Amino acid sequence: MIFTFVFIVGCAVSIHGQKAPCPKEVDHCIHPCSVVQTFGNQGCNQCADGYLRISNPKHFNHSAGFSFGMQNYKGVQVLVSQSVTEPQYYCTKGPLCPDGWYRLVEEGELLCSGCAPGCAKCSTRDVCDACRDYCVLSSGKCTKCT
Repeated sequence: MIFTFVFIVGCAVSIHGQKAPCPKEVDHCIHPCSVVQTFGNQGCNQCADGYLRISNPKHFNHSAGFSFGMQNYKGVQVLVSQSVTEPQYYCTKGPLCPDGWYRLVEEGELLCSGCAPGCAKCSTRDVCDACRDYCVLSSGKCTKCT
């Protein structure tokens, strides 16, 4: 119960909290990029016409795991598991997502999200249409990946 309260308060603070300009702007993005308290480099929240937002798997520092440790970027406190250099979202030439990604509508906006590991083409995160060369497709899943 206490953890939930702390997490909710932390989210509320970060939405209205500190932010700083990103180290590098995202190409084809309409609005300036910001590094936001707790969540790091938000990347692009709206791409120019002819481009789709795509999630960036490099944004999350998987080696840090989910950690409450903080890093400081220009006076903004960011979780060590979130990147300040890699944007959470960037823009890719639309209207189709690149291989390894699928189209997803999130909050009324079309974006590209990543397929499951080992999947080369998918229609949703959990339904793979073609696997990478090192995996075998079985009932919409990539298995026996070597």
